[in-house]
Amino acid sequence: MANPFVHIELNTTDVNEAKLFYGKFFDWKLNDAPTSNGSYTMIDVGEGTGGGLMKHPIPGAPSSWLPYVKVDSVSEATNKAK
Repeated sequence: MANPFVHIELNTTDVNEAKLFYGKFFDWKLNDAPTSNGSYTMIDVGEGTGGGLMKHPIPGAPSSWLPYVKVDSVSEATNKAK
């Protein structure tokens, strides 16, 4: 597959609630990893593209999913998007 999704990240207003919901609903394995800005939770989905979740870095912004797509060259992909 050309340019597959390689990581999916949830920026959430409520980390604990998101972990409870998605962990139970999809049976995802969630592993907390300390970072310099707090913590990041890795999402292990088993088979397929995993991701992570974290406290939304923008106060007052709604929760949102952010997909990461593999490209061979960031500069070429940026120029193509322009």
